[in-house]
Amino acid sequence: MASICIQICWLFLILQVVSVCGREGEADHASGRSRYRRQLSIVNDIYTLDHFIELVEKIEQHPQTKDKSLKEIANYVRKLGYDNSMWTDLLGNADSLPTGVLTSEEERVLNNMVVHRYVWSRELGVVKTPTGNVAMGHVMTGICAGASRKSILIAGVSIDNLYAATISGDLGQTALHKQIDQSRLLFGPGGSWSPNESCPHTFNAPSSQTSEATNAELLGDIDGFLLGYNIPYYVSKKVRLGQLLRMYYTGGVLYDTSFVSCSRKLKFTQLVSRDRLRTQVQGFMNGLKERWYGSADFSSVPSSSIPHLATTTVTEFFKHLDSISSTTTCSPQSNEGCELPANIIFVMDESGSIGRHNYESEKNFVIKVLDDFEISPIQTRVAIIEFSSQATLAIGLDTYGSKTRLKCAVEAINHRGGGTNTAGAVRLAYNIMKTEEEKSQEIQQIMILLTDGYSNNKYALEQEVKVAKANLTGVTMIAIGVGGYDRYELEMIATDPTNHVFTSTDFTQLAGLVRTLRRKTCETPARLAISFRNDGGKKTVTVGFVSPGKARYFTLPAKLFYGNRDINIKVTPFFGSILVYASRTNKNPGPRNYTYKLESKGVAGEYLNLHFKDVCKGYNETTCPPIYIAIQGKLSKLSCHDSHCTLPNQIKFEIAKGTSKSHWIRGTPSIVIFFAFIHRFLLYISY
Repeated sequence: MASICIQICWLFLILQVVSVCGREGEADHASGRSRYRRQLSIVNDIYTLDHFIELVEKIEQHPQTKDKSLKEIANYVRKLGYDNSMWTDLLGNADSLPTGVLTSEEERVLNNMVVHRYVWSRELGVVKTPTGNVAMGHVMTGICAGASRKSILIAGVSIDNLYAATISGDLGQTALHKQIDQSRLLFGPGGSWSPNESCPHTFNAPSSQTSEATNAELLGDIDGFLLGYNIPYYVSKKVRLGQLLRMYYTGGVLYDTSFVSCSRKLKFTQLVSRDRLRTQVQGFMNGLKERWYGSADFSSVPSSSIPHLATTTVTEFFKHLDSISSTTTCSPQSNEGCELPANIIFVMDESGSIGRHNYESEKNFVIKVLDDFEISPIQTRVAIIEFSSQATLAIGLDTYGSKTRLKCAVEAINHRGGGTNTAGAVRLAYNIMKTEEEKSQEIQQIMILLTDGYSNNKYALEQEVKVAKANLTGVTMIAIGVGGYDRYELEMIATDPTNHVFTSTDFTQLAGLVRTLRRKTCETPARLAISFRNDGGKKTVTVGFVSPGKARYFTLPAKLFYGNRDINIKVTPFFGSILVYASRTNKNPGPRNYTYKLESKGVAGEYLNLHFKDVCKGYNETTCPPIYIAIQGKLSKLSCHDSHCTLPNQIKFEIAKGTSKSHWIRGTPSIVIFFAFIHRFLLYISY
């Protein structure tokens, strides 16, 4: 009898636990929390330019420092490693970065990026850029010197602080160090990254022989000099430090594109003569002997030998410059990048049927798709969900704010195997997207699901998909099937079975889908939340940014304007001019497929007023088509200093309710349709 009672008690306890767990699962689903998060180490030690810019822009956008100038932000960074009496003489005083702006881990990484030093064979303070490995601290000292340009008199020689903080400083130091220790190198060495160039973690010197002017330091000196050269002008344009670095290391500083890292040698030799550099090196060497002693004793070097040392060092430097610049070439900038402020969630099948080899192909596919997106907290954010027997969040939307770190994190994910709980994966993706939608309905939510087979529970999958589609506004769900996929499930998951389903016979062919998927994702219109119905007079404004020659796409659902006879949509450009295309049938209107077209003239205070007559005439609330709008960048004033402008050439725009009042630049369907007809007729006869 006692045994039976014990068994009954255990059964009752188990039922209570199951009941509680079930309620917790329901609560998690209702509240939008994800129950499972995979414990993956955060990839922090990636020493690349985009990671450096990620940290700089976090400083620029933090509430404590968002109003600081380019000069102040640059000095926060340089103070990490260049703050003794010599640097105070050259650059002035600098404030320390306020506590709490960066995490302790972020500060550690930033310090390693800026403070140049050797730890055994490892060269710290080096950052991989698209045009070489650069000592980033030297770039910062050049920028800071340019922001406070001045001359300092040393032993009767006037030295320019921009030279001293960059190239002449390192040439002078290396010449004196070699003079007192002939075993040292005059320049170099270079180095290589481990574990590889794609995920640069450690920069290693090839031998124990070093100098006071490594290749990375010299490139950093040249870059710092070129960036510092025009800093007062950039500051007058309110350029941010992150913008300046992004311009210089890609297509060039927009105000004068000859200032570009891929052409650093040419620009440097145009600006700096050998005689001028020799004089500056000589002056700095005198400063090291007589004023900035530091930790080295140069008293054994006769002052009379300094002019000759300066001459020979400069001569050898220009020879060395040829070798370290020979691999750097400028190539045309691609215009295919995707400017899409969006949350993209990749849902990756890691079930047993995938296998480790195919899972590597799946990861490579995701990495290639990421290449065309601007990964940052203000552009595209990415999350990764894995699913087998259960779904887990491997990477959150806010985990990585730069592309290289994100790609390295994807590369580090390991295959686990198990069942195919597609329903759980969709539920987890829904929870994340719902939470984000509650913050902002105008950030595009995109889910890209990859799978190789049938889900464990088709009914559960159907229910989860229904919940997601019914409760998410304007979500885009893309389904990719590989090998033995279930076509019915793919079409059920996709928001558009015709355009949002992709298939491949096997994982080796998956890469062939990359280009098509990029285009479909980039052209996905974001939903406007501007209501023309009785909303109590609420004014909703959508703010966006677009670069010249690129387009942003939007859609206004009919339910937000049904019941109105006519509506007006006002588009206001800032920092440049735009073209506005609109259509009731084409999701991506443009020069060849529009019904409405307006063009701004770049005049201050102008706006464009799209006027739609009889918007739902002949339709009911269900059948009335949406309005599709494209904003295309035209001419830029190169003055976009908004915190969300990645480059100064971006054009800011606002989309809001318009008015029925006439305006000097206003479009009506009757006029615009006529011009659209003429446009298409001319295209027809031209063929």
